[in-house]
Amino acid sequence: MATATAAASVVVGMVLALPPVTDLLAVVMGTDAIVWRVVWVVPVPLLVGMLAAPTRRGPRPAATVVGLAAALTLVVGGQAVWSAQNGAVLAAPGTWKVHADDLVTARWVVAHAPAGRYLAREGVVAAVGTTTADLAPVGSRPGYIEPYLELPEAHAADRLLLQAWVDGARELTGTEAAEALATLDVRLVCGRPAMGDVLGDRWAAVWSGGPDTCWDLVPS
Repeated sequence: MATATAAASVVVGMVLALPPVTDLLAVVMGTDAIVWRVVWVVPVPLLVGMLAAPTRRGPRPAATVVGLAAALTLVVGGQAVWSAQNGAVLAAPGTWKVHADDLVTARWVVAHAPAGRYLAREGVVAAVGTTTADLAPVGSRPGYIEPYLELPEAHAADRLLLQAWVDGARELTGTEAAEALATLDVRLVCGRPAMGDVLGDRWAAVWSGGPDTCWDLVPS
């Protein structure tokens, strides 16, 4: 009975990995930002249990076979978390799991402590959020913002617009940028040096490092 339950759970985990099923889960949950984790929640603990829990007569053959087969499927068909194709590298314990340039800019933003919201690249926002919870970013990953598009007070469309701009996914005119920045009460912008041409005279460059330049909003 225990073997059948474990095997059924592994099958459920494999079914959850099918694209049509994960698409449905994303619709139900309202976001796809964490759906991929569902694939691992069900089968992995059971695989460990089947392989590591012997009986008085030793490991049950069926459980061992199912566990090894499922584990082999994950290893052969999956991608290691530390794979270079996953944008990851192995590093010593205690190493920050962010790009060095992002960390440099993030530390400056934290020290600068803007009074209002700040606009920065997605990687910088992640590094700032790891350092402090006291600062308010314009946005982060699009998947975290899109579910709020139906709430006018969240200004999700403006957040997505500005985040795409600072991440280099699109360009804005001076008018488009000014309107969105004013709506969200943005006081600090950190991004590509060329963004200064769009920001205009109301913004003053206050710092530069790596790929980023930061501008403060000049009081009117």
